[in-house]
Amino acid sequence: MTRTNRGFPIAVRTASLLVVLLLCAAMGVGVSAASPRSEKQEAQAAFEAAKARLADIQNEIDRIEADLADKARQVDAAEAELDATITELIRVRENLAETQANYDRIVEQLNARAVEAFMSGPTTSVDFLLGATSISDLSDRFEYVDAVARSDADLAQQVQSTKNVLLAQQGELEKLKARRRDALEAAKRIRDQVI
Repeated sequence: MTRTNRGFPIAVRTASLLVVLLLCAAMGVGVSAASPRSEKQEAQAAFEAAKARLADIQNEIDRIEADLADKARQVDAAEAELDATITELIRVRENLAETQANYDRIVEQLNARAVEAFMSGPTTSVDFLLGATSISDLSDRFEYVDAVARSDADLAQQVQSTKNVLLAQQGELEKLKARRRDALEAAKRIRDQVI
């Protein structure tokens, strides 16, 4: 975010200088002929005092402008941190949504397998294997039972693994939310100091 220069306007500075010079000139016009030297010295002293005061005011304006520029840099830095945090927060939320969809798909597969096992009834693997009509059929049935068991174990492992990833992403999301909250508060504190 770019900031505009919030310095003291040049027109106001120039007007202030003109007012001071006019005051000094007006003081010089009222000098009487009786004591031109002392009144001229007083006018000169008043002029020098006005110049010194003007220099003090300009120094104060410069200090305020420098302080304001510093605060603007701090606000910009806090806002950049906030933007980075929000970008990371969006990325984590997208990853979390993808992982949740994957988790739901795997759980659905595991549930479908459980329904299939329930619907096939109480037959055991032994009953299934003993129903083989040949050695080749027995070998095929054995491979089938083994493949189903491996598939079920893989699905269960995927469910647990995906659940762990979901928990980790949810923890990261909470940390980012806290970091965003802190960045917002820091930016607000700095802005409040400027105002």
